[in-house]
Amino acid sequence: MTTPIWTINARQNVASIYEFISQDSVIYALRIVDRIEQASLAAARQPESGGIVPEFDLRHIREVLAGNYRVIYRVLPSDRVEILTVIHGARQLPIHPDDTNDLQQ
Repeated sequence: MTTPIWTINARQNVASIYEFISQDSVIYALRIVDRIEQASLAAARQPESGGIVPEFDLRHIREVLAGNYRVIYRVLPSDRVEILTVIHGARQLPIHPDDTNDLQQ
């Protein structure tokens, strides 16, 4: 099984999501984290299946949804997947990928 590569930023995003949601419900927080992990595994199995991130319009920067969260990843030349960030769908991404170090090529 192909596993995704997680950036430090993406790991911190998931930890923050867990911490925030677990203040109300540990069970729901665990469910959301599991959905995010399952989405990342699906992206790793089929890297081109995720949609191109509209804010960047770059073929190698894609996303899959996990509930209200966007799992944004980079497709590497070897068809491996690097998870760059996990962000709530209501939040805005930087206007240009260069504004976020993890999104640079």
